[in-house]
Amino acid sequence: MNLNQIRILEACHKFLNGITLLKEELQNDNLVYQYNGKTITFDTYQECEQLTFIDYDPKFEYVDETRVYINDRQNLIDAFPNTHHLRALQKVSDEDQARIQIFKLLLQVNFEVLSEKYPNVKKDRFGYDFYNFETKESYPIYLFEDNAAFELVAVG
Repeated sequence: MNLNQIRILEACHKFLNGITLLKEELQNDNLVYQYNGKTITFDTYQECEQLTFIDYDPKFEYVDETRVYINDRQNLIDAFPNTHHLRALQKVSDEDQARIQIFKLLLQVNFEVLSEKYPNVKKDRFGYDFYNFETKESYPIYLFEDNAAFELVAVG
């Protein structure tokens, strides 16, 4: 998975959290990845308001914000193999069970559906709030290499 796909996965994650009975409890959950043999977590955005991803860049004499919207509910629903699974998730009332089901659904996301609609939702190689679980390194911003590849391994 590349950084563009991770941004799409983040949108799917926020969408799934939002349809549960436990949206408040799950709102601070992180996606955890394997990257170059290390377990890490990070965000592809600096801020997120619902399904609007915000990045800030310095311009001439101010900081400019770039907003990316991945908020077409039907496109998000279509990215999952089955609407029955989404309906089942809406009924889960146990926090751990909700995380488990969300993780399983995220592993089934059809990136083609959303990548066609949002081909360039992540335009840079920055990760924010980076944390490496093995080395305990933490950075507010991290620059990934051009062809960085990630594998989703957990939600928590």
